[in-house]
Amino acid sequence: MISFLCVLLIIFLIIFRDTAIDGALSGLMIWYQCVVPVLLPFILISNVFVNNYRKNINLSHSGQNELKAVISTVFLGLLCGYPIGAKTGAELLKSGAYDKKTLTLLLPLCNNASPMFIAGYIHKQVMLESIPLSKLFLAIYLPYFLFFIPVILKLIKHKNHDKVLDKKINPTDFSKKHETKSENSELLLSSLRQITIIGIYIMIFSIFLEFIINLNLDNTAIKSAGAFLEITRGTDFASGLDLPLKTKTALITSITSFGGISAIYQTNEVIKDSGLSIIHYTILKTLGGFLSGILIYMF
Repeated sequence: MISFLCVLLIIFLIIFRDTAIDGALSGLMIWYQCVVPVLLPFILISNVFVNNYRKNINLSHSGQNELKAVISTVFLGLLCGYPIGAKTGAELLKSGAYDKKTLTLLLPLCNNASPMFIAGYIHKQVMLESIPLSKLFLAIYLPYFLFFIPVILKLIKHKNHDKVLDKKINPTDFSKKHETKSENSELLLSSLRQITIIGIYIMIFSIFLEFIINLNLDNTAIKSAGAFLEITRGTDFASGLDLPLKTKTALITSITSFGGISAIYQTNEVIKDSGLSIIHYTILKTLGGFLSGILIYMF
C-alpha cells in the first residue's frame, strides 16, 4: 500500500510539477536566506554548550544541575527559536540534567518562536505593526509560562536539597571516548545534519501549502487550516485572507504560537531518541496556540 501511494504521489507531482517546483523553491529560499544564516550559528553554539555541560556535570548536585539546565534551555530556546529549545532540552535530558516530567512541561515554552522572529517578521512585516508589540509578546508567551508554573514550584521546593537522578553519565568516561579533533568534527557534522533536516521539512510543507494556495478555494476555513502547515509562509498567506482584522490577527498569532506542522516534525526529529512524547508536546502547543489567539483577540 505504501509503495502504491508513493507511485501515485510521483505521478501527482509530475502532473502538477510547476506547483511542486514553486513550493519547493519557496521553501528552500526561506531556508537558505532566513533559516541557515540565523539558526546554524545557534545550533553550533547549543551543541558546544551541551557537550561542555556533559563534561562538567556534577552528579552529586543534581538539584542544582536541573535549575541550571532549566535556565539554559529556556534562554537558548527563546533566543534561537524552533527547534533549538527542544534539541537542547533533549540532549540535557539524556545527560541526566532533567527528569522527563520537568522537560515535558518545559518544552512548549523553550521550543517557541524567538523574540527576534516575532518582532522583525511577524509584527513588522506580516501584521504591519497593527497592534502593540508588547501585547503580541504577551499573547504568544503567556500560555506557555502558565504550563511552566509546576516546574517553577518544583525547583523552589527542591532548591535546598539535591536528589540523584536515575539517568547518569560519567563525564570522565565521556571525555576519554572523544578526542578534541574528532569531537569538533562530530559537533560540526551534527549541526549540518540538523540544519539540513530542518530545510527538508520546510520544503515539504511549503509544497503542501503551495498546492492549497493554487487551488483558489472559496472556503476560508480550509485556507486558514492550510496556513498552519509552515510558520513563515503560513503567516504571510494568512495575512492576505479575506477576514476581519481582529480575526486575521488572532489567526496569525495562533500560527506563530503553535509554530506550524513543519515545526512539529522538526521537534520530533531532535527529541526522538530522548523518550519525550511528541504527542504530548503537540497537544500542549495546540492548546497554547488556541489560547494565544484568544488573548490577542481580547486585546
